[in-house]
Amino acid sequence: MSVTVQSIIQRARFQLVDELGVRWTETELMSYINDAQREIVLYKPDAIVRNEDFSLSAGAKQTLPTSTIRLLSVVKNSHASTERSVRPVSRETLDRFKPNWHSETQSVEVQHFVFDDLDQEHFYVYPPNDGNGSIEIQYTKHPTTLQPSSSLEVADAYANSLLDYVLYRAFAKDGDIPSGAQRSANHFQAFMGALTGKQTVDSGVSPREFPENPTPGV
Repeated sequence: MSVTVQSIIQRARFQLVDELGVRWTETELMSYINDAQREIVLYKPDAIVRNEDFSLSAGAKQTLPTSTIRLLSVVKNSHASTERSVRPVSRETLDRFKPNWHSETQSVEVQHFVFDDLDQEHFYVYPPNDGNGSIEIQYTKHPTTLQPSSSLEVADAYANSLLDYVLYRAFAKDGDIPSGAQRSANHFQAFMGALTGKQTVDSGVSPREFPENPTPGV
């Protein structure tokens, strides 16, 4: 990303009227920026997405990379012998029609994956893998801890929202002063409003959205 952490710090200091960093130190503002990235990915899982090949373990149960917040999708097999697409299936469906699916014959090729929102660290593949397969996955990544010389890890489009979060936290430091408390609340509302508004916009223009009754043959 092209927006640097230092540019966010400078913009925050200008609005805080603390350009020398007397009231709010660089270390303090840095902590707000890192917290902001973590907050953003919780509300917008697509803010930091990775698309990578994932080596499968033997069996049905798979453990996601430690940097994963949430699995978003499994695209396809990425083994040299197969690039078959992989489709989601519910665990209830497999349990009903193939109650012994966990112990079926292992294969290098994956046909389906199962993900449960209650367990964000694991997913399952069907048929169980022989330990030689690999698949292409999309997942939300934990933000890394940034330094002043770093660039933002979230997309540049989130820079203004991130600045609002930094100002919300900074003005909260003066929460015992009515004007500080109000300015803090205003920036928090702006932060949340931008994220929820983006959710609405994204859902309206997503390429995954299709007409309910598409015209046959189109």
